[in-house]
Amino acid sequence: MAPNRLKTTRVTAPRQVVVSDIPYLRLTHTFVYRFLVTDLYSRKIVGWHVSRDLSHHAAMIAGDRHARGRARRAASLGSRRSILLP
Repeated sequence: MAPNRLKTTRVTAPRQVVVSDIPYLRLTHTFVYRFLVTDLYSRKIVGWHVSRDLSHHAAMIAGDRHARGRARRAASLGSRRSILLP
């Protein structure tokens, strides 16, 4: 288990710190792994991926989904601002 490097960090807003977890799910004849990326402040899952193995590729997909979601939110905020501002 990795040490908790955020023990003394104060998180005061969303999107400052994300954490990850990889729980497994037992299915009828196999296991799958859920790669979760969670916003520490809001506790919302902001990226995820399900895989049959613990490869780094699966973790990268979950992180990429988080990054793409942030880019989409930023783009939508920008378009809203351009609509609201003269």
